[in-house]
Parts: sequence; structure tokens; C-alpha cells
Amino acid sequence: MKRFRSSTLGKCGLSRIHIPRRGIKEVWQSIPLELRRVLQCIPIVEMPPYTTLPPDLSRWEILERFKIVKHARIAKGSIILEICCGPQAFSTMALAFAVGSTGKVTAMDNMANWTRENNPWNTRFLATLKGAKLDRRVDPLITDARKIPFPNDCFGLVTCIHGVRSFEDRNAIVVAMREMLRVTKKRIFVAETSPYAENKAQEAHLAMYNLRRPVFLAQDKKKVGDIHYLKEEELKDLAKKAGASKVKTKLVRVNQPHHLAFFPISVIDKVSDEKVKLKLKKKWFEAVKLLEKYGEEYPPVITMTCWK
Repeated sequence: MKRFRSSTLGKCGLSRIHIPRRGIKEVWQSIPLELRRVLQCIPIVEMPPYTTLPPDLSRWEILERFKIVKHARIAKGSIILEICCGPQAFSTMALAFAVGSTGKVTAMDNMANWTRENNPWNTRFLATLKGAKLDRRVDPLITDARKIPFPNDCFGLVTCIHGVRSFEDRNAIVVAMREMLRVTKKRIFVAETSPYAENKAQEAHLAMYNLRRPVFLAQDKKKVGDIHYLKEEELKDLAKKAGASKVKTKLVRVNQPHHLAFFPISVIDKVSDEKVKLKLKKKWFEAVKLLEKYGEEYPPVITMTCWK
């Protein structure tokens, strides 16, 4: 596994990061030409020096979403509602590609707190879709997933891909799933990273990611999200509580690097309780050592289809 050093990263405790054995362009050779053209439209972005994020992060993340979306069995011409789409359109890109030119994706997220000047929908989200010429297939909508403003049975499919972890707690997940089941005609599709590590790189990801929730709680930010990844049985239980008549899950091994767990130690510095801060910093440095040694990789992803 190749590595490179960064003195700037070293100042925050991370002096080396791993580069995947295969670059994104090499991976392209194994994917369909049409998908390759979409990924080529995604720009290379210069990332801040204190992060472990590679400049081709968006391409890696969108490729992962394509791998997941194929398990949703989406037909061309489908009318889909996507909740928790996020400002970077990672899953939205894959869904818009899947529905084809005759389909439509309503991409929904709760971004009410964003100001008009700092609205990611006007920058990253729409720019990404326009660059790939998929923007005409997508209608963005800002609203709360627990109060979906559509009548019953009006979407062919409702999805939530890597969005479960964004809810504040399990009760909020149940309420959102209940709404998803209400507005879909037959089924919903949910995908979320699992807490199952199958190698050291996945353990490193979980060690860093699992610090996010304790840090937010220590800052009294209960509604920020980033809850711990749920186990397969936990997700199934929540779906049944939401009213699903049938639930089917599958564990998908993505087999590619993951770069989104890391956060700078300066975030922990905002914790006011000194004892809690010291404990969190100790765990942060332990997680950093794992990232330095093993890199960071996607744990298996749980895909879940639920019927009304």
C-alpha cells in the first residue's frame, strides 16, 4: 500500500495517509462506458491540507453509490423519492442515472438552517448534477423526512442511502421510515454502512467514525446526527416498528477506500468539560494511529428492502 507524507497533516497527528492500490481511473476500466462518462464529469477538488480526503473523493463516493443502487432494482422511467440526499449529490447521481431520461428523482433533505448565501443546493449539489447532465432528472426539495409533504402511494420507490446515520436517534428513524412507507406504492430501499469490520482498515474507519457521536453529545448537539452504525437486526427491527410487512436485508462488500470518518482534533477542542475532552482526545489519537497504519476502508454495507 503506497503512502505519502504531509508535514501539515503531521501537525494534527496524521502524518501519513494511504493511497488505494488502484486509482480511480484504473477502476474505470471495469465499469460500463456510460457510467465512466458520468464519473469523468465529476471535478477533481483540492482538499484542505489537514484532512485525509483525496481530491477525487466525489468520484470514489459516487462509484460506491452506484454499487449500492444496483441492489435497489430500479427500472428505467421510475419515479423516485430520495430522502437524506445530502449536499453533494452522491446518491442522487446514481439514482438519476438509474431512472434514465424518462424517470424522475425528487431529492429531499432537511436543510432549513442553511442561509441563502451558503446554500449547498446552489453550489455543489446542482453543479455536480449539471456537470454530469443529469440535472433535468432531479427536483430538489428541502423538508423534514418525518413530515413528507406528499400524498399516500405516489412514488414507485422511496430510498435512503447512507442517510440513517444522519438522524438524531432511533425514534426519528422509525418516524421517517413510516413516512417513507406511506408515500411509496410498494416498497422502500435503505442502505447504511454496518458496524462489522472484516479487516484492519475497516476497524480503523470505525474507530474514528464512532468518535463523532460522543463528540457531538459532549457539545450538547444531540440533533446533529452521525449516530453509530446500526446492526442488520437493529435496522430490520426499526423497519418493522415503522409498519413494514416484509423486510429483506443483504450485506454488500464494497471493497474500496472510504475517507469520510476523519475529523480534525480542533473539533474536540470545543468540548467544555476538560475530563471528557481528554478522554476523547486519547481515543482520537488511537484512531489516528490505526488510520496511519492500515488506511481506511468501507465496512460492509447493509441494504434493506421493505414492503408496505
